Order: sequence, then C-alpha cells, then structure tokens
Amino acid sequence: MSFSSLILTTSLVVAAAPEGAAAPKATDASALATRVQRFYDALEDFQAGFVQTYTRAALSRTIENSGTITVKKGGRLHWAYETPVERLFVADGKTLWVYEPEEAQVIVERGFSTKQRLGKALSFLWGEGKLSESFEVQVPSAHPFGKDAAVLELTPKKDKTFRKLVLHIDRKSGQVLASVLHETAGNTNRFDFRNPVVNAGIPNSKFEFVPPEGVDVVPISRP
Repeated sequence: MSFSSLILTTSLVVAAAPEGAAAPKATDASALATRVQRFYDALEDFQAGFVQTYTRAALSRTIENSGTITVKKGGRLHWAYETPVERLFVADGKTLWVYEPEEAQVIVERGFSTKQRLGKALSFLWGEGKLSESFEVQVPSAHPFGKDAAVLELTPKKDKTFRKLVLHIDRKSGQVLASVLHETAGNTNRFDFRNPVVNAGIPNSKFEFVPPEGVDVVPISRP
C-alpha cells in the first residue's frame, strides 16, 4: 500500500459538516456531495483515532492497524500508527518525515506536497476546485455499512490511481464515519474514525519533527 494511497484515504474521510446545516436525504447523492464540499471549504484542522483494515485481494489477507491522525490546512500531517507496529508520518507542508522505530530509521523527503502528490482531481481538499468536477457521485445499492446507512460513492472521472471511494456519512451531522477505498488492483483500504475533533486550533508545532539520536536519516527525492 503506497503512501499516496494512505494520504488519499485519510484526506477524503476526515469530512464533517458544519453545525446547524439541514441533513440531506440518504438517497440524494448531490446533497451529500455538497456537504462534503462545504466542509473542505471551511476546514482548518482535524484530529481523531482510527482503525484501518487493509485487505489484499490476491492473497485474501487482511491487516488491521490503529492509531491517531491529525491534519491541518497547508499540507500539515501527524499520522501515528500505534498497533501492531509503531510508525510515524509527519509533514509540515514542505518536508515529510517517515519514522520507523523498529528499523531505527527516518526517511526524509524535502519539497513534499500532498497537493502535488495527489494531483488536480483532489484539489478541492485545499479549497480549490469542486468535488463534482472531479468525481461521479452516486448512492450505491451495495456497500459494507448496513441497509439504513447514508452512503456516498465517489468515482474519479480522470484519475485512475484508484477505482472508487465509498463514504459512510452520519445522517444528522454529515460527518464521515468510515470509508472504503477500492484500489485498481482490487485491494480495499477501510478507515473507521473514533472521537473526531474538528477546527480545534491545533498549533503548527504539532507538525514539527526532529529525528531521535542514533537513528539513520535517509533522504529521498522525487522527480
């Protein structure tokens, strides 16, 4: 599973609608998509616990991970895997650090940009572009969230790095409770979020990282 796939999934599922907005009908894909768009236009920061379930189709194998995620406008990210293996991704908008304690290694990527890595199709995440311009949206007839769930399916119009993303949306608040990303290889990447907090005023210091003493620091570059 690529880092771009991880960023894509998490960026799309941290959605929560503003308080006081009228809840759309579960069958109205356009209304649900509008609420997601409205959230990203207003988003400043987000934090939550998560459980990730990744299934490899070819091997019929499922891996479960858990941890915490914090994101902020400007391409800032603090993503900590806690179980079963510790791993940390930190981005300050210009540099990405990937810390693997078991390997005693930090990978450093200068000039890192989530926006550039993910392309124009996801520009709405940074308040640019419109979700409806990049995705076909519909309410699917089959999904893993139960018959009474409000669900939105996003199928990219041009970006072929993934097949579709299915979002489970809280009927009252509009918040995304879970998601399943369907990769082109047939693998699925599911996230369920716990105790989300939106626009808490998280300081930029949360997204700073200094490699621990004694670890190998490995710089990488992208074309």
